[in-house]
Amino acid sequence: MKKNIIFLFSALCVVLACLFTNACKDTLYEVDDSFYNGKKITVKNPLVNDTLFIEQFATDLLMIQEVSDSTIAFDSRSFIYKVEHDSILAIDEEGNLNPVSPGITRVDIVFRSNASLNLSIIVKVWKDYHSVEKIQVPGFVKNILIEKDYTTEIGSAILVWPGHADNKKLHFSYTDAASSSYATLTDEGVITGLSTGIVNIIVVSDDNPAVTAEFQMEVVNEILVTSVNVHAKLNNLTIGLGENIDLNAVTSVTPASVNENNRKLSYTLVDGANVVSLDEETGRISAIGEGTATLRATSKYGLYNEFVLNVNPALKDLTRSLWSVATHTGTGYTHVTDGTTGKPEDMFDGLATTFLSLVKPGKAYSPIPTQPADVIPYFDVDLKGLQTFKSLVWQHRSANTYAYLRAWGIDLDGSLDGINWENIATDLRIPTVGIVPPDALNVNQADPNVYHINLSAEQTYRYVRVKLTKWSDNSGGAKSGSTMQIAEFGLGKE
Repeated sequence: MKKNIIFLFSALCVVLACLFTNACKDTLYEVDDSFYNGKKITVKNPLVNDTLFIEQFATDLLMIQEVSDSTIAFDSRSFIYKVEHDSILAIDEEGNLNPVSPGITRVDIVFRSNASLNLSIIVKVWKDYHSVEKIQVPGFVKNILIEKDYTTEIGSAILVWPGHADNKKLHFSYTDAASSSYATLTDEGVITGLSTGIVNIIVVSDDNPAVTAEFQMEVVNEILVTSVNVHAKLNNLTIGLGENIDLNAVTSVTPASVNENNRKLSYTLVDGANVVSLDEETGRISAIGEGTATLRATSKYGLYNEFVLNVNPALKDLTRSLWSVATHTGTGYTHVTDGTTGKPEDMFDGLATTFLSLVKPGKAYSPIPTQPADVIPYFDVDLKGLQTFKSLVWQHRSANTYAYLRAWGIDLDGSLDGINWENIATDLRIPTVGIVPPDALNVNQADPNVYHINLSAEQTYRYVRVKLTKWSDNSGGAKSGSTMQIAEFGLGKE
């Protein structure tokens, strides 16, 4: 028999959206929900009495159907879930159960369209003891060279399976007496080179001594640079007048185990002295004129890499190709990857359809657990050089116009070192069509999703921090949605 699936969620959203539009202000909409009269719901997941059991490191999806007619199944998105103890369990809007810690909590389930369809269940999160089953030594660890008189910590690089094993502690030791002549090795996996030779190492699980792994590392007098690397987007990059780049932040050497002295690169301006200025001592460059410049990064023994920079005076916004971004730590991780998008770097790709997605305070979104209710979501941007700017650029996600998925207001901080922060602006309103009026200066009217918002004064910083302080839930709007989404973020020079 073909099942009748109740997909009320999208229809409900359409009705709610209509109620918030000007066209519907004077019209009363009534939903005929008589279909649900006399019906009752039950959880289809296996229960013991009224209790659902789920292991801490497992996940599950709530399945709900009509009590007397199993052919009527409900879309799990059509319900509101209230968890008594979110320190034990998180449930997202899709109905996914995500255990947080062992314990027992009540879950209230209410149908969005008809509150008479409701029930409560008990969820017990339990946990078995998980032993270590395997130790894996990544290939890069085996290839690390240890310099004489230099120390390397390798313990944190060794992988333990399963990842949720209860006791991941490992013990490191030599497999032969000769190895102690070439390096010292602590029980925690800290190795220091003594003389050239091969060190044979065994790793043993504290939890399960039968689980071991063996590998070798070589001690050498000096690790030489084999290549000088530049950021993938540095060569042929175009920047605007006045922009600065710290070349130390966008160049590197291989292998990564080269000691600090040998890792340091020197920089020279091969051509284009009228285009960029270079401080050879610090490795910082500044765009001073239109044209093309060639620069060289050189290692201690003469290995080098050349790259070209272009300067275009017409650029009004800061170039973002080299920027990196990190989100606040919160409860571990806070941004949601939705297929191929949701990552912080998606704010710099020039596409309105990709975006950073941050979980709202007090909410969860699988697999991210419930965030603390008092957390202030933010992201930090490293501009890879001291930059001067007068405005910020904000673009909403264009493929989804729900106001409850957008940031409505932010605080902006700046830093020279990424450690000490100074406030730049408080309560900057982000225009959101139909909700927050576009009262900021220099609003780009050509695209209702893109805004240039002036700051009160010119700012010069290496790092910026964007705190999301206002959104639908805490500013009088709908309390729907578990995330805030930012399609593009940038800084303007005007």
